[in-house]
Amino acid sequence: MGWISLRNWIIRALIGVVAGFAALLGSVLLWEQNQLVARQNALIEAQNAYFQRQVGQDSDQWSELRLSQLRTTLVEVDCREGGRCKPVAGPVARGQALAALATLERQAGRLPWSCTALT
Repeated sequence: MGWISLRNWIIRALIGVVAGFAALLGSVLLWEQNQLVARQNALIEAQNAYFQRQVGQDSDQWSELRLSQLRTTLVEVDCREGGRCKPVAGPVARGQALAALATLERQAGRLPWSCTALT
């Protein structure tokens, strides 16, 4: 019965060693995965910052486009009639464009101090 006990002890010891290596390997893999997730989160944060800058630039571009359209409405004239220039847009359209232009310029912080009484 001594050999059977020794054989069972060796088998149990080997199972323990294999289980220990499996636990160690699992811990190493989990640590590596955590490192990869942390790196991925950093990359996602950088990408989000890039998207925020891009959205801000798109917003600025749309504002500039709208300002350009309003300025064009204000100053657009038709000079084809024998040298006599007249505004293309009527006074109501020009007034609305001027009010919208002043609002956008104020929001952009570019409205001169002397024009604040207009709005």
